[in-house]
Parts: sequence; structure tokens; C-alpha cells
Amino acid sequence: MKINFMRIADYWVGKPLCLILSIIPAIKGLRGANESPLDKRDGPDKVLFIKLFGIGSIILSYPAVTAFKERFPNTRCYYLTFASNRGIIEILGLAAEEDIITIRDNSIITVMIDAVRALRRIKREAIPVTVDFEFFSRFTAIFAYLSGAADRVGFYNYHTEGLSRGKVINVPVSYNHTKHTSEVFSHLTEALGAAEAGDKLPVVDTGSPPLAGELGEFKLRIIFNTASSDLISLRSWTLEHFSRLADLTLDAYPDAAVIFTGTKNEKGSVKAVIEGITNPDKRERVFDLSGETTLEELIALFAASDIIVTIDSGTAHMASLTDTPIIDLFGPETPALYGPLGGNSTNIYMGLPCQPCISVFNGKHSHCTDNICMQQITTEAVLKLIKDSL
Repeated sequence: MKINFMRIADYWVGKPLCLILSIIPAIKGLRGANESPLDKRDGPDKVLFIKLFGIGSIILSYPAVTAFKERFPNTRCYYLTFASNRGIIEILGLAAEEDIITIRDNSIITVMIDAVRALRRIKREAIPVTVDFEFFSRFTAIFAYLSGAADRVGFYNYHTEGLSRGKVINVPVSYNHTKHTSEVFSHLTEALGAAEAGDKLPVVDTGSPPLAGELGEFKLRIIFNTASSDLISLRSWTLEHFSRLADLTLDAYPDAAVIFTGTKNEKGSVKAVIEGITNPDKRERVFDLSGETTLEELIALFAASDIIVTIDSGTAHMASLTDTPIIDLFGPETPALYGPLGGNSTNIYMGLPCQPCISVFNGKHSHCTDNICMQQITTEAVLKLIKDSL
């Protein structure tokens, strides 16, 4: 389902629904937004974490969820997300396999059908607490309200214009736009009594990488990830940049293989990048794995490589689950808020006056049509970082 349609529906349908649902507690005398949250000493018997969008953001929720589990080891943790994100939740162990609740996002019909099914299950499980990691999404706030949870933790707009979700969030937490995303996520679990989360991620082992035999012939394995996401296309670096970077890298390292990763939708783009490499002989050391790896295989490939060059995306955060150095190219967003955790990332950020142009406050929807912030990142600058790392 297209992200722009989700934004429109969330505003025009979600906003009036939040207003209506905000009136009901006042009429019924239910607990309001300013009253004390649940008893923090023992914790709830069950909790539902909600993060639908963004595999990278789910990874950034790991420290907060882990801190909550450490504080309340007897609480059964559920996680609600889109079906495409199920794998990363299993890999990170954010919830047991049977406690991951998913919604397909193929179309508005599948979203509504699965949302109803998820609500029925949550009501049946009688989950008393929800923690909404989405930034001011009205859909998830309404979902949390309709789930019947007595305590609904989430970001609250207070005096910020345009981000109101009404009073459907009754354990409100102020969104701090000066803090890294993992830190503001931890503010939500801290509201329930968990300790400050920190910024540690696990180093995961997901098995053998694809093409292990072929890639083993090379002294160096260098990953290029060309995929940004449908959510924010302004993150993209030009195909010409990637072709030239591959050219220069293969020249600099005759014993290296360059491996391209990306989604199935990027297959044509990766092909164009490879065709842009000047010397056909060098293409024998180039491998196209875009759309051909499972999540586990992709992380294993990252772990078995020597360096990863990627656009700011979920891929960078998946790579942060390994010890492999990352060069992360930032454009419309800022590494101050979305830089990969783990300490093995070098972030390139031009710091132009217009950066960052997308944020929580504009719904990740920029007016920009010409991403000069990405175009001004030169292949020579990236190559220098590759050489410094290797």
C-alpha cells in the first residue's frame, strides 16, 4: 500500500476518530491523560509494543524493549508490526514467535482485515498495556485504544501544532526532537519504570552468507547497497555515482569483489549501475544479489564482508547488527537522530542549510524535488572513507 495514501487516510480519517474517542473517556469518567500511569513496581503481566513502519526503526527500538524486559522479566511481551518486518523481530528476539502479531500492508483491504483480527486476538489475550513507538500515527493510537488496554503509552503533542492524537494516549510522553530515535523510544519504556536504555545492539549470527564459495576467492568483499525505500525516495544516490564508485573501488583493490544488495524492485537499477562500470573485465568481480537474499542471508552477508557502503535506510541498521564497518550516506534525514547504533558506522552528512528536510513534524514528507544533499556527496569522498577503513 502506498505511503502517501496511508498519510492521507491517517489525517482525514484518523483525526476525527481520535477526536471522537477522546470525548468518550470524559463522558465515562475513564482515566485521562494527566493521571498517574500504572504501578511501576511489579510491571504488567503483558505488554504490546507497536511499530508498523520501518525495519530500521524496529532495530532502534531494541534497547528500549530490552531495558523493559530487564526491569520486568516476568512480563509477556507482544509486538505488533507489518508482516514484512516479522523476520527482524524474530532475529532480535523482541517477542516470542507466537507473540508477534502482524498486519499485511498489501492494500487497504488487507490492512483492515488483519487489523480487526489483531484487535480480536489482543482483546482475547487481555493485554493491559500498549507502547506505541510510532511517531504520532493516529492509526496506531486508535488501535491501542480499541484494544481495550488500560494504559496506552505514546508520544503526545502537547503544544505542537498538527500532531494531535487527542486523548487516546493516556500515558503521554513528550517527543524530544533533539535526541536520537533510540533514546526517545527509551523514554516510552522509562514511563513504565524501565531503566534508561542505552544504545547497545546485539551482534547476531544468522548462518552462512550466500555465494560463500565464490566470494571466498576474494581477499576483500565490499558491499554497496543502492536501495533507499519507497517511504523516502529523496535518500537515493544517483546510479552514476554508484557506477563510478564501483569503478574506482575495483581499480583500487584488484583482489576485491563488489556485491550489490537491494530489494527486488532495485534489480533494474543495479543492472544499470553495473553496466555503467567502464571496463567489462572488472564486472567479473561484481555480484548482483539485489532481491535474491532472505533477511537472514543478508545479515550473514554483511557479517562476512569487509565494509558496507549504504544509503541511509533500514539496511544500515541491519548492518549495525554485525561488526562490519559501515559508511552511511545521509541526505534528507540526519544521523543525529537516525545514525546506526553499534559504533561501527561512519556517517556522511553535508550539513546544508536545508538539511534535514524531513522529520516527525512534517510526516516524513518533504517539499524537496531535487536532493542536492545526496548529489553533493562525491564518489571520491566515499572512496577515501573506504580506503581509511580498509
